[in-house]
Amino acid sequence: MILKCWIIIVNIVVQSLALRENIALNKDTLQSSTTMGEANRQAKSSLANDGSSEQNYRAPGGPFCSHTLPDEANYWWALDLGQEYNINTMTIYNRKDCCGDRLADFFIYIYNQQINTWTNFDDEQGQLCFYHNGAAPAVLSIACNRIIPGRFVKIFKEYQYFPNTDALTLCEVEIFTDHTPDEGIFCKQINKQAMLSLQTNLENATRIRCAHFCKDSDNCLGFQMANGGQCSLFQTSMQVHGINDEYYERC
Repeated sequence: MILKCWIIIVNIVVQSLALRENIALNKDTLQSSTTMGEANRQAKSSLANDGSSEQNYRAPGGPFCSHTLPDEANYWWALDLGQEYNINTMTIYNRKDCCGDRLADFFIYIYNQQINTWTNFDDEQGQLCFYHNGAAPAVLSIACNRIIPGRFVKIFKEYQYFPNTDALTLCEVEIFTDHTPDEGIFCKQINKQAMLSLQTNLENATRIRCAHFCKDSDNCLGFQMANGGQCSLFQTSMQVHGINDEYYERC
């Protein structure tokens, strides 16, 4: 039996277009602690996967982001997807009104426990999806180091000194899986900039060949085309307005 792999390149993409399902939306969440936000409302963990990408924590009607208590030894936020998925890529929305540098040097782990309860979800060793070195941008998209089967996702960071206190704040976390692993759609990204290079290049490549190359690399989020047909692969990207490079991402 011959399996065909369909690759489609979309040259124009509307910013809000989502061709894959966000499997994190409104799923069960937990965090290491919870602070009190605006108008005496808790900055609970579910605010990080409620479908709102509002990045102003203190906007009227807020809080709009999850927020732990300040200055703890370490911080974590966790999500129960409800069943096992092959987890591929994620997008994290950082706080923009202040303190975005706190979301730094964090780990993303995936767990697939024998006993799937909040009490036991991280008893066994988690699989490292990604480690982000330094402060995260306002919107960070990442591909896991490889496609990882799992049910629980945990974002973890240790305490760091900041003059205005430390905490873990997440305004939205989106998680994507490939329901059709033998197919691939890559969209040209408007206002997105490739970040972490995989140091893997193809010379004299077409867009289709480059897309195949990215799709066959577990840790590839997207690819960039340069003059002369040079294809470069990347694991992360960030949102930057006014950018219109020849950069394509799985969509």
